[in-house]
Order: sequence, then C-alpha cells, then structure tokens
Amino acid sequence: MIRTMDPKNIKTVLGLNAKDYGLEPLRKGLAMPLFGSGINTTDGKYWQYSRSLIKPTFSRTEICNLDSLEFHFGQLLDLLPKDGETVDLQPLFSRLFLDTSTEFLFGKSTDTLLPVPSEEGELFISSFDYVMEGLGNRVRFGRLKFLYRDPLWFESIRNVHTFVEKHIDKAIEESEQSEMSNASEDATGPNHRYILLNEMAKQIKDKLELRSQIIAVFMPSRDTSGTLVSNIFHVLARNPVIWSKLREEVLSVGDQPLTFELLKSIKYLQWIINETHRMYLVSQNNPRCVLADSVLPTGGGPDGKSPLLVRKGEYISFNIYCLHQDKDIWGPDAAEFCPERWDGLKPYWNFIPFGGGPRTCPAQTLVNTEAAYVTARMVQEFVLIESRDGNPWTEKWRLGPYSRYGCKVSLTPRKESESL
Repeated sequence: MIRTMDPKNIKTVLGLNAKDYGLEPLRKGLAMPLFGSGINTTDGKYWQYSRSLIKPTFSRTEICNLDSLEFHFGQLLDLLPKDGETVDLQPLFSRLFLDTSTEFLFGKSTDTLLPVPSEEGELFISSFDYVMEGLGNRVRFGRLKFLYRDPLWFESIRNVHTFVEKHIDKAIEESEQSEMSNASEDATGPNHRYILLNEMAKQIKDKLELRSQIIAVFMPSRDTSGTLVSNIFHVLARNPVIWSKLREEVLSVGDQPLTFELLKSIKYLQWIINETHRMYLVSQNNPRCVLADSVLPTGGGPDGKSPLLVRKGEYISFNIYCLHQDKDIWGPDAAEFCPERWDGLKPYWNFIPFGGGPRTCPAQTLVNTEAAYVTARMVQEFVLIESRDGNPWTEKWRLGPYSRYGCKVSLTPRKESESL
C-alpha cells in the first residue's frame, strides 16, 4: 500500500491517468450480499454504463427543483421544539434526507418525519443504518471480511431488499404498461419529474441488477447530505459570531425564493459549507488499485521528491483528512474552523471532499445545494442556536465517519411578527 497526501499524486491518480487506477479489485464482493455491481464497485465499461444511468438524475434542472425539499423541511420544522428544549438534530437531519432521497430516487418518500411514521419506513431506516455499520466493519476486516457473520446484519439486508424490491416491481410494471400502450411521456413538460428507478427500469429488466444499481446510488446519496448538515450545525451552535454573520447575510436576501442561483450567491453560506467539508469529512480515505504499471510524479528517490514507479496490483491510498489539515496548504490555523479563509480561495486538488477527475461524485452539486437550502431555512426560522453538548466532535464509523455524540442543541425561534 502506497500512502500519499500530495496533491500532485492525487491529481495524477484521479485525473490525468485515471484509466491506470481502479476500484473494482478493492470493492468486488465487499458489499455482497447487499448489492453486486454498481457505480461504486466497478471499473471500465460497466462503470461508464452505470454512470450514464444516473447522470440525468443529478442534472442542474432536477437539482433546481427544491419544492420537495421544502415540503419535507416543513415536516422537520414541526418536530423541532420551540421552547428551548434540547434536541438532537443529527437523527432528524438523517430522516429528512432519507425522506427526500427516497422520493428523489424511488418516486415515493418513506415519510419518517411524520408525527406517526410508517412501520415500513421505520424498519427500513433502522435496517439500513445497521447495514451501513456492518459494511464499515467489513471494510476494516479487509480480506478477512468473510469472518463478519452477524445474523442481524444479514436480516437487515433482507429488510432493505424487501423495501427496494417493492418499488422495483412497481417501476417495472409501469415501464411494461408504458411500452404496451406506446405512451410517450413529455420529459420536458412542467409536470415531468425524473425518477431514477423508473428511468433505470426502462433499460434494465433484470431485478437483481436493477436492485444493485439503485442501492449503489442510494447508499451515498442519503448519508452524505444528512451528515454534512449535522456537522454544519455542530459548528454553528458553538460559534455565535459565525451564526450571527451567517444570519445577517441570509436575511439580507429578504423574502426572495431560495433558488439554486440565490443560494450560490450567499457567499458566507458557501464558505461555511466548504469549511465544514474541509474540517469534518464524510469520507477520509479514497484508495485505488493500480490496473497498469504507471508513474507518480513524486514520492521516489532518496529525498522522496522524484517520480515513483507503481506496479500493477499495488494499492494507493489518499489520506484526505491529512490533506485538508495540512498547514503548508491551509496556513497555521488549519485546525480552526474559519469560513473567511475561503474568500477568493481556489484550492483545486488541495480540496477533494467529493474526489476528483472522471469519478468525481455525481451528487456533489445536489449535496451542497441541499445543505445550503436547509441551513438557510434554519437560519430564517431561528434567531439563536446554542450547543447542549460539551463533547468535541468525535467520529464514529458506519461506512464513513459521523458524530458519535450527535448534534444536541437548543433553538430559539423567531417571533411571528419578525419578517424575513
């Protein structure tokens, strides 16, 4: 295993010579029996095929439609205490993005934020969370992953499959009916809604392959946004000055709709999102297997600054956390949360929370847009946020890190008479 945090090496592996480095030898069989082949576990033509299936889902047109997110945010708002009582935002944000992502991918939400959630949704979320913890354990077991034989983990996988297959059956049925009637849906009309599973069902008729593809997309799309927003509020609750500056900037837009373009224009909000990515990663390592003999630009020779030959079958791991904490790149205050550092900063390969090159996470814009929207809406609804947990941010692992102690805060709502 070659370990590096040098941006030149990362640019070479993920960008310039990406064809020489792959994921499939590392991940093949890792997620079995949850799913088989998908965008996160394959290389080459099958990966290109998987990416082509999901790319339209994350187009700017689909991301700009924030009505669904606002609807589910309203349900979240109903659950937040208005009397200063302590509330843990982390599980609530997790449920929020579970509800939005299931609607986005399957066409129907799990509605776990309802006052009385459905039993089906509750079983799915508890099972899926347990599956993620088990996958994290299998990653740490490495080649000994076969030793991880937790019966509850396999039962949880069956629960996830049952939930997903119910939606798959419906999508396939609708696809077959559409083909029989020769119906053509207007994909550009105002009422059109792109649902990934329905589009996949038009091209994939094998249920197992369809299940693998949709779970491979759902897995990161649900966890990433929820963890990111929870981390943002972990910081805001401990930094009243940052909260005040953010609230002043968000409120300065008045009652304008929070569109994609408007959210991008709120600079301090975007700086906070970037700084949260830098400080609290959703994924800390991004290993690759060398598929063909290649050369890294640095790391060889007596001084470690010469080119380095890497051979087929070797492994390369990037420590993104160390890269994002490097004082040579970010300055002597690299360990401090400072949104202002992003004023005019263009870090390129020094900052890779979503990877880089051809395999950059396709949901990057969606995740950042969702985080910006929910953060701005919380700022509009509450005048003050205070931490109710003395613990520092401490990681706990599923497939990636999240806050061990949650995000416990108290919220002071704005007065009814206070305009935005």
